[in-house]
Amino acid sequence: MNLLSIGAGIASPSVTSALGENPAGLVSNETPKLLGVISTENNSWDPLGYGGFFFTGNGAVGAGIGVQNYSGAASGSALQFGVAAEITQIATTIGASGSYALSNGVSDRFGADLGLQFNSRGPFKVGLAAFNVNGGVDSFGAGLSYDANTNARIVIDGSVNNDFKGLRLKPALGITVQKFQITYGYGIDVSKDATSFIRTGSALGLGYEFAQSFQLQGYYNQIAKYYVAGMFRF
Repeated sequence: MNLLSIGAGIASPSVTSALGENPAGLVSNETPKLLGVISTENNSWDPLGYGGFFFTGNGAVGAGIGVQNYSGAASGSALQFGVAAEITQIATTIGASGSYALSNGVSDRFGADLGLQFNSRGPFKVGLAAFNVNGGVDSFGAGLSYDANTNARIVIDGSVNNDFKGLRLKPALGITVQKFQITYGYGIDVSKDATSFIRTGSALGLGYEFAQSFQLQGYYNQIAKYYVAGMFRF
């Protein structure tokens, strides 16, 4: 159930999306993985984002690193990295991630996020995240995740700005049937002045395991407006 991000990825990030959502989710990486990504924020696919990432872990510690590139007028590239570790005595995982601009096309030279996940191996999980902590924190995220059964996960994530105003919520559902996974969520502005990393409106995610070593995943209005990735596991 961790192959796709559900909701806004605060309570239930995927093993790879955790790098840009709640970095505590990186702990779910138990084997080496390679991820290739293309994404865009508009229907013309210009500018185009593309990147490659490596993830690994042993179930108690997980990490990821890669380079994200952007073409067109907003061309540039950024190094993205993160690590997470579980404190088993209190059933809590802590994670940190960052990005560093490798070219002038990326506006912010360095950014860092922090994340927590409580009861990360249980059916009921709580996620917390703080974004751009090196710049004084520009937003906070919190979420709840519940495994109704082995095939269904219910999630609600929310975010506020650094003044704890501008609430935006995103309830979501993830369903897994054999090798196929689908997620659906809907971002809602509770406050009229909400500005958030959580996207408003409908969001859809689809994932399919073609083999034990390869999975294809795609999102609409989730990590980006359009996002397609292939993941190879070793």
